Amino acid sequence: MNNPINIKKATILLLIFMFLAIISCDLFVSEDDKPGITLSDPRFNGTFVYYLKYEDSRGIDERYENTVLTFNGTTKAKWRTVWWNYDSWNRKWNWSGSKKGDAYEHNIAFEINNGMYRLRKWGTDNQFSEWQPYEFLNDNNSLELTNFDYLGTGQWATFQKKDATLIGLYKIIYEPNGYAAPGGGYSIGLGEYIPNFRYETTQWVNTYGTLQQYTFTFSHWNTEPNDSGTRYSANDYLFYNGNNITLYAIWNKRLVR
Repeated sequence: MNNPINIKKATILLLIFMFLAIISCDLFVSEDDKPGITLSDPRFNGTFVYYLKYEDSRGIDERYENTVLTFNGTTKAKWRTVWWNYDSWNRKWNWSGSKKGDAYEHNIAFEINNGMYRLRKWGTDNQFSEWQPYEFLNDNNSLELTNFDYLGTGQWATFQKKDATLIGLYKIIYEPNGYAAPGGGYSIGLGEYIPNFRYETTQWVNTYGTLQQYTFTFSHWNTEPNDSGTRYSANDYLFYNGNNITLYAIWNKRLVR
């Protein structure tokens, strides 16, 4: 006959073992893989994109930015951005990564309360941003986040809702076509502003057996290296048609006398 005391001890040991097993399993699940808590506002579901284009009064210094917020109806959201700007002082382009198209991407904790929002990086002890108002406009297809200044994104940002299946599928490659030019990369939206490649170089060219010095100045972009395709000027906005695209730098050539 089984001893009641032994049965009781075995039951307690089994419960302790099960508890420790649950705890250990939880420890092996990274914080980044854990789900968020359902938000009280179901409109936070889908992909919202913010575009920024800045150009100074001289038409020289420029800044472009694409930021994407992807919500799944919970406090866990995904944040991704690509930015690039032209620095006239140093005469060069700067990118958010090592080349155009590199992006910063990570999960964020996004909380709301009575028409206000705040956020921080997911799974960290970082301090939340200050509570700020949010508002949905245009039949909930526009999300206005007041003072949205996360990691350099422009303030008072208005995000446009997009089809999530189209985000990040297409690619623009910027080819130097014989000379230096900005790098290419994946876009994070349905299109992007075409940058102006502000670059000029002087090179010696063998012309019919004679070395002559020429100055090459960037003119525009074209879908064909010989300038026979579709032309894109600086600041044009290129919408994707479902295909990747390569743009070649086209140069003006001038003989140095």
